[in-house]
Amino acid sequence: MSEVADVSVPEAASAVETTTMVWIRHAEKLFKTGAPRARRFRFDAPIVRADGQFESAFARVIAAASRWGRERAIVSIVCSPYLRTWQTAKGIAKEFWKHCGASPRIAIDNRLSEHVGLRAGPRSADCVRDPDEFWTPGTVARAGGSLAALPMSGESEDDLAARCVSHVRSDVLAPRGSTLEVVVTHNSVIRGAVGAALAELAGIGVEVDGGTAPQPLHTKELHGAVLAVSRRDGAIVSARVARF
Repeated sequence: MSEVADVSVPEAASAVETTTMVWIRHAEKLFKTGAPRARRFRFDAPIVRADGQFESAFARVIAAASRWGRERAIVSIVCSPYLRTWQTAKGIAKEFWKHCGASPRIAIDNRLSEHVGLRAGPRSADCVRDPDEFWTPGTVARAGGSLAALPMSGESEDDLAARCVSHVRSDVLAPRGSTLEVVVTHNSVIRGAVGAALAELAGIGVEVDGGTAPQPLHTKELHGAVLAVSRRDGAIVSARVARF
């Protein structure tokens, strides 16, 4: 569980407690740019630095959190152990400090790791001895100090779905009061988490906005999504989901 900080987000006062989860994709990674040094970071590239990128990400988070109105929230930031999500999460946390006077600590959740899929990949101790070639030392440390904590090469879509269901059940569906959690992760996890949430909430009917719907894990990219789950006396009374 991450440390939290009070952040004001506009909303009309309400007796209903709303848990809001904002999933956002990490900033663009160096590997996709074709830069000469990108090949060193094939599996765990740093992000491409660009002016205004964190201000833009922060604005998207606030817009998503305010989509259906909020009055006050406890903000926490969670990310996968990968370097690109960690760097993006740190940038967003700094923006919270600049604009809201609060700087949430960042928690690491291995369940939010990239989907390795059925592609072959190095999974030996060599990765630890030469981490620049595959994962950075910081990623291994954030994952718990061992590559065994990261998803294995050959992870199936069912394995990814199970991670997403576990994340949704513990972080979204469990009663947590009126909270806002920002999750910096990867496209595959965002799609999987949205699909898991819709399936878990199917019994109450979810208001869908922005074209979000259950979809295969390897269809078009989903760069961000927001889910708001409202409770009265501990019972879920409504849920809304949208992508951005």
